[in-house]
Amino acid sequence: MRLHRVAGTYLRGQGRTNPEEARAIVAMIRKRLKAALALPEDRRPTLGVITFNAQQQGLILDLLDAERKEDPALEWFFSDDREEPVIVKNLENIQGDERDIMLFSITFGPDLAGKLTMNFGALNGDGGEKRLNVAVTRARAELHVFSSVTADRIDLGRTSARGVRDLKAFLDFADCGAVALAAQDQGSLGGADSPFEEAVRDALERKGWEVHGQIGVSGFRIDLGVRHPDFAGVWLAGVECDGASYHGSATARDRDRIRQSVLEGLGWTILRIWSTDWFRAPQEAAGRIDTALRALLEQDRARRLAEDEARAAAALAEAEAEAEAAEAARAAADLAGVEVDDAEAEADAKAAAVECIAVDAAEPLPELPEAASPCIGNPEAGALLPEPEALPQEPEGQKFAAPFATPAAMPAASSAAAPMAGPEAPTPSLPRGRARSRALL
Repeated sequence: MRLHRVAGTYLRGQGRTNPEEARAIVAMIRKRLKAALALPEDRRPTLGVITFNAQQQGLILDLLDAERKEDPALEWFFSDDREEPVIVKNLENIQGDERDIMLFSITFGPDLAGKLTMNFGALNGDGGEKRLNVAVTRARAELHVFSSVTADRIDLGRTSARGVRDLKAFLDFADCGAVALAAQDQGSLGGADSPFEEAVRDALERKGWEVHGQIGVSGFRIDLGVRHPDFAGVWLAGVECDGASYHGSATARDRDRIRQSVLEGLGWTILRIWSTDWFRAPQEAAGRIDTALRALLEQDRARRLAEDEARAAAALAEAEAEAEAAEAARAAADLAGVEVDDAEAEADAKAAAVECIAVDAAEPLPELPEAASPCIGNPEAGALLPEPEALPQEPEGQKFAAPFATPAAMPAASSAAAPMAGPEAPTPSLPRGRARSRALL
């Protein structure tokens, strides 16, 4: 499973589609199908797409139709004669279908104003979690999730739908892996355990932080959880007070090491405040926690910005590499004099062109005869073609046969040679789909 983050926009009032996600999915489909053309037919993987609504399904189908018109070689994957052709379906009608590779478009995301609602279509209704479960279990080998929203932006405090809660957990798992399963929190499981915790919570709230008590994580309870101000679905840090849970631990090792190390291993940052410090100077103690939280916030913002820039740079580098590879293949084909009659023969023509101009660095180029022209087609095709002035002279009254004369025009060895074909002489047509080599005389 892999999560593909897309800087997409959900057009809420303009078709209910996410064009950026649709284009990203179609680009991956095109790349995977073209790569599969090089495999034997019985080894080509099957592929499918799942969307959250019918509108996104229709948009992806339209984009795929355009790709099929541009490259007819892809039509093989969509043929109804195949047992499992490429499919594009939505949550409502994917039941029963499976493919080797599935691409999942979350579709929903921030709108044009940057606002993200907690409305995820069918997931908000009764049984929405069942539809999600069906969708994420349709892949046999690979599941690629294309999403314009990440788990940390889904605020479960604004919705009670189980389907949305499961979507948040699924996106977290797709992004972080198995560690996300243990790190899932159950939210606030109750109020403060002591007046000390209540006093700390109130002091932090006065400083502008959103604080919740008794956060359940992996069998533990964190005394106070501080929400990330930029992402409502993320905890910035946990604050531990030496309250009831601390004094209820059986040993000092349990209190001071095991509990905190487990929580930090699950991704939490734990800050600790002692009751003795609080009762001596509550303002100073609250100020230290506030300073630590602001430092954590700045570090997290810098980290997220660096990650976004790295992803953007990687995507740009990949696009530039693909463009350079395509341009190099075209240049190689032009240099080799290879013509491609149709899309089915394009890959073979480019491969032949690359072979023609490739030079092994360990071996020097062979010296060509003075009266010879450089290789234009496949170097394995035979001897180099002679230049016109290097052709042997025939006795007067005889002329050479055309290099591409048809068998019918070629006389027997005992008879006189046929007149040499001029520049207007037609060349025999080759089978369609094969690369043709041009020899310049």
